[in-house]
Amino acid sequence: MAGDMRRRREVAAAAFIERRRQLGLTQEDIAHLADVVAKTVYNFEVRHRWPNSRTRARLEQAVDWPQGEIERIAGPSRPPVNLPPELLEQAQQLRNEVGEETFAQLMAFFEDASQLSADDAVALMEHFRPRRRPNGPPRSAAQ
Repeated sequence: MAGDMRRRREVAAAAFIERRRQLGLTQEDIAHLADVVAKTVYNFEVRHRWPNSRTRARLEQAVDWPQGEIERIAGPSRPPVNLPPELLEQAQQLRNEVGEETFAQLMAFFEDASQLSADDAVALMEHFRPRRRPNGPPRSAAQ
């Protein structure tokens, strides 16, 4: 994970922990209030895993923060990289094929894609694109 993203997540998690403690709540309390499993709270606070936007909103509500506060505290991410139009088109096609959540996870995983050549980025996208069976439904890339 890139240093910038790691730092942003650590800052947001530390602020969240401080707020939770101010309220006298445990991770289990937050999980109950946010209607998530306790491991979700643990993963955010300790392992700095970034919850999806719906879960962030639930966590924010559990500690009486306005929606978007976790993202605001984390601060701005790096500016977007200017990718060639054909690469952006392929990325959009992949997003449509694998779904928004999977695509977001891939983008987080490959946050340093700006360090890759365009050819390497295309190869990575091809790796995760669902494969089609001849005359059959797509199968996952993991198969």
